[in-house]
Amino acid sequence: MTPSLDAQPVLPLLPVEVGRLPHAVLQMLTQEGLPWQVRGSAPATRFLLWDSRRERPQPRPGQRLLDIGPLLDALPRDVLADRDCSRPTQWQLGNWTLCEQTARHDRRAVRRRFATRLRTLLEEAGGVWLAVSPYPAPYRSWFGFRLDHDCYRADDFAAVLRAIRGQEHAVSHYVNADGYSQAADALWALRGWHVGSHGYWHHTYRSVKENLYNLRRGIEWLQRAGHAPVGCVAPHGRYHHGLAEALRQLGVDHSSEFALAWDELPFFPAGSPVLQVPVHPVCLGLALEAAARKGAGEEELQRAAEITAEHFVRLIHQRHQAGEPLILYGHPDGRLGRYPYVLRRALDSAAALTGCWMAHLAEISSWWRARQGVRLQVEGRPGGCLVRAVSLPERYAIGCVVRRGTAQARVVLRSSLTEVRWDELSFEPEARAQPQGLVVRGGPCRRSWRDRLRACLDWERVTPLGELRGGGIRGWAKRTLRRIGA
Repeated sequence: MTPSLDAQPVLPLLPVEVGRLPHAVLQMLTQEGLPWQVRGSAPATRFLLWDSRRERPQPRPGQRLLDIGPLLDALPRDVLADRDCSRPTQWQLGNWTLCEQTARHDRRAVRRRFATRLRTLLEEAGGVWLAVSPYPAPYRSWFGFRLDHDCYRADDFAAVLRAIRGQEHAVSHYVNADGYSQAADALWALRGWHVGSHGYWHHTYRSVKENLYNLRRGIEWLQRAGHAPVGCVAPHGRYHHGLAEALRQLGVDHSSEFALAWDELPFFPAGSPVLQVPVHPVCLGLALEAAARKGAGEEELQRAAEITAEHFVRLIHQRHQAGEPLILYGHPDGRLGRYPYVLRRALDSAAALTGCWMAHLAEISSWWRARQGVRLQVEGRPGGCLVRAVSLPERYAIGCVVRRGTAQARVVLRSSLTEVRWDELSFEPEARAQPQGLVVRGGPCRRSWRDRLRACLDWERVTPLGELRGGGIRGWAKRTLRRIGA
């Protein structure tokens, strides 16, 4: 006899169970903070997410299947496969077009579209969307500034340190060893602050072997200088398997390359324990280079710096209002050091916002790992729900976001058991920050055949000829061309 619906067990609304889904989907669920568990790894819950194109699971008693195959069809193949693909990205600031080689897709926009459609499915099936906030309670966004110390200029270095005074905890320093090889004593000024590696030679290589040697050498150089670097950022923001594998082998805690993702929540790429903390790829240097291409004098360069500062301040307020994170970056070597007010204005604008967490990348990484350790179970109750929390961290307060349609409310988990009543929540409209870039194939950002050839050969002149370690045809061609002075 088939049991009646009334005899079916009442299962928890969350976490959702997941079947055979791509890593990118699990990655987005984790970024959103929606509790999930692998099917069969724990007692059953109400909803099982599955892909009808890959499997046909048998639901457990009281469980409901939600086919998200149509949602996966809408995801870009590169994101779904979690591949590293980049493309020129263009920003318009004032009269100048800024160009950078960034991730092909805006992963933030892809994630938000996917989450919205999944939330609709859950709500229509009688579920709820209660997710761990991306930020420690009571914050609603975070801000940090990443400084890439490519080379040492005493006046610029000093000007930047003056500009960050009082906000040192929100600034991350990534030092290139070759650029500071003659100024190691200057690094004493950074003691007690977050310092990471920017490689030894300022180049991101194509092979694992070369990146492993370059990054290890840069880390060891910083250690001899009295620092304990836990993070790395690749020169020029490049990202590919050769870099990812080297970072993994070195046991690096976090990294940050806009060729993989930009303006997005942190995430762990497929098969990697190294946390990616994406940054905004527009920096002061891009604006100055764009102005210089038009033969600009000092007055126009000053104007480019002013427009960059305005862009930063506007972006800080937009992202905070939307409840989204923002990490800016720049260089203290003739750029931010020459116009330090750009850096100071950004720091002051973020610090003045209520509920904006000011933090460096190592602190953000520590928080994100603690957040991923939290386990929630949500049980339905008349007029609300009961939230059971396991592994709440001692160092951070955990907040949750409840979303219903286009509105959201915040809840702080003050203990392992929290009762939530819908009529006691303060819902507010869900804001969205406007896109700040436009991906283009042609125009000023178009890559010439020479650029593509250089990328294929891993062409550069930064590494001394005797230091080149690349093998295969690419390594042979690169060394040969360097020897003949090409």
